[in-house]
Amino acid sequence: MAEDGLIEVHKGGTARGWEWHPTRVTLAGHRYLAAIKDDTFYATIKEMAEKTFGTISVETIKAAIPMVFSAIAKHASDASS
Repeated sequence: MAEDGLIEVHKGGTARGWEWHPTRVTLAGHRYLAAIKDDTFYATIKEMAEKTFGTISVETIKAAIPMVFSAIAKHASDASS
């Protein structure tokens, strides 16, 4: 999750080797968590990710979230016109 920019971590060496300790959830992490908690939104994200990328992973879901937000905004804009 740290590599994906969803959390920030403190990395430190210890006698046991390198350890990562989460320090906070980033704004992108909060958006990701909010999106995957909503069943309808998650189903839409999953469908768009499968169509666009052919597979489901954290990375493809992250990439699909802005696409879904844009589609929702466009739909809302079209409906209000």
